[in-house]
Amino acid sequence: MRDRSWRTAAPQSPAREVFRIALPAALGLLSYAVMHAVDYALLGHYHTVDQAGVGITAMAVWALMCPVLGTMSALATFSAQYTGAGRYFRAGRHLRSALLVAMILSIPYLFLSLAAPAIVDLFRTDPAVASAGSAYLRIRLLGVPLVAMSMGVAAFLRGTGDAVTPFKISLAANVLNLVLDWVLIFGRLGLPALGVRGAALATVAAQAFEAACCLYLLLSNGGLRRDFRFGLRGRIHWVEVRRLVRVGGPVGAYWAVEAGAWAVFMVLLGRRFPDQAVVAANGAAFQVWHLSFLPVVGLLIAAQALVGRYVGARDPATARRRGFLCMRMGVVFMTVMGVLILAFRDPILGLFTRDPAVIELGGAMLLWVALAQPFDAMGMTAIGALRGAGDTVFAFWAMAVVAWLVFLPATWLITCVWNGAAPAAWIGGLIYVVFLALLTVARLRGRAWETKRV
Repeated sequence: MRDRSWRTAAPQSPAREVFRIALPAALGLLSYAVMHAVDYALLGHYHTVDQAGVGITAMAVWALMCPVLGTMSALATFSAQYTGAGRYFRAGRHLRSALLVAMILSIPYLFLSLAAPAIVDLFRTDPAVASAGSAYLRIRLLGVPLVAMSMGVAAFLRGTGDAVTPFKISLAANVLNLVLDWVLIFGRLGLPALGVRGAALATVAAQAFEAACCLYLLLSNGGLRRDFRFGLRGRIHWVEVRRLVRVGGPVGAYWAVEAGAWAVFMVLLGRRFPDQAVVAANGAAFQVWHLSFLPVVGLLIAAQALVGRYVGARDPATARRRGFLCMRMGVVFMTVMGVLILAFRDPILGLFTRDPAVIELGGAMLLWVALAQPFDAMGMTAIGALRGAGDTVFAFWAMAVVAWLVFLPATWLITCVWNGAAPAAWIGGLIYVVFLALLTVARLRGRAWETKRV
């Protein structure tokens, strides 16, 4: 981190101000999905059973990690608001407190990894698929403390306006993950072929590398230590810990409850359609959706950072304009993305599998994924803006109500009552993103969030 971006003047163009954060943030966050997508794609060229095992555990991995990772992501709100107010030392104190919270919250995951087979049994899937999934889940859960540290440091830096450094670190980690996947999955360089276990080990090793880079940055960067008065030594301010949990807790709960809803969606489809081709196609469709909206997560982060910065500077009018600018950019991008998904469904799925049955089923699922794109952009950027202002509770309750009282009942009706085919289940996902977008955009158009204080 060469430049002290938190002290540089904002670009004159609002669009440039957004892109300065959104582009590297999107590329950096894309790396988290790319790690899993690389595992999934390479396993598709190794064995369909191993690929299906990773497919059914994808949401379980994410849902279980969400409470700690979501809480850490809220650190961007504090660093943005305190940077906007010129109170850098308060942001540094929150960073130190957040790292302590990350380590405490990560401890249960080391024990939870032992329960991986019981968790995967909930999916009631093919025994061979369940065995592969539990092996993958057990190893991935051991990496939660590493991901929590990296997430906290990256969120802090993005809140200050530096989204480039986290991107560089995650890019290096992804290169390492790709190399280790090739070696460990297929048994290169004289090593045995480990399949799904090799994919999980490669990802955790890359996460360890990323966490080590973050730790080195914190200990070696003079700007951080001087301006933010950061150091691993020093008294923990429990007031900051409570504030982080108060603001970040709803974000962690949001991530966990939403991921839990999608995990139930996966379980429902796995029980209703236990065929390996359906499970693999469902996992591939979810990977495409995840990868397609991650660039807009960069705009979510930009909205969070910029709204937080201007709220901290007591300029709610500019904060509002930046929030809606991020939304307009997101809708344009995701509309184009939806058209591309519709036009190139089969080639995209061909990156994940060579099985014609999986490609046919996945292509039908991607129809609904494509239609959901612009609504997803509206909801995500609105949520980012609300988080920047510290208004995290409303977004949580809006999502929870729509996910559990609209999305899942609709999916159950379509597949179990009306006997819809597996691809039709994704209509429930479309309904979910439309309803959530309407609620969160309405909240952003109001003024209640302008009075929030962290």
